[in-house]
Amino acid sequence: MASHQKLVSVFAPPIPEFFAPLRGAVPPAQACLIAGVGQADADTWRAWVQEAGGRLVWDQPWVGTGTLTELTWNHTTLLARGRESAWTYLQCVYPDLAAVAWASQTFAGELCQHLEFMRLQGEPAIGAIPLWRYTTEDRLREAIAQLEAAGIVVFDPHTYVLEDGGMKTVDRQQADFKRQVDPYGLLNPGKTRGG
Repeated sequence: MASHQKLVSVFAPPIPEFFAPLRGAVPPAQACLIAGVGQADADTWRAWVQEAGGRLVWDQPWVGTGTLTELTWNHTTLLARGRESAWTYLQCVYPDLAAVAWASQTFAGELCQHLEFMRLQGEPAIGAIPLWRYTTEDRLREAIAQLEAAGIVVFDPHTYVLEDGGMKTVDRQQADFKRQVDPYGLLNPGKTRGG
């Protein structure tokens, strides 16, 4: 695989339908991969797409704004919510592709995978900002508990309490720093369990 990828994002259906620049290019009910690739590796990626049975629908040099990168990361959630307000999102780190497949099957119809392949501490990782079709708070909490029980790290964007959002613990150094810079507890009161 090429060594100069700047971005590798994968979107399960129906997410590609939310992307205006790709409407009509990506067939309905098909997944889509967006990759930012260094010019030196472009031919390698084109060959890989063909070998994998994919179809290249956009092939343009990186020009900053106006590129497909504006469809990635949490821009995807904004585009989905623009089409249907019931969409929200989670932030996850999957341990492996088997966990991605398990989550997709377990929450079919509720969770639409949006994967962002990246490096964490130098190692390849599967980050995700999957779309979640919101119905109730109880269902959302139940799903998060199931994902975490399966070994998937979930950073919950639906809470304002730091420990509940994914950090899980606030260490002594952080608490000491907060007391030092905010001795009267005026900044973001109630955002951590410790004050």
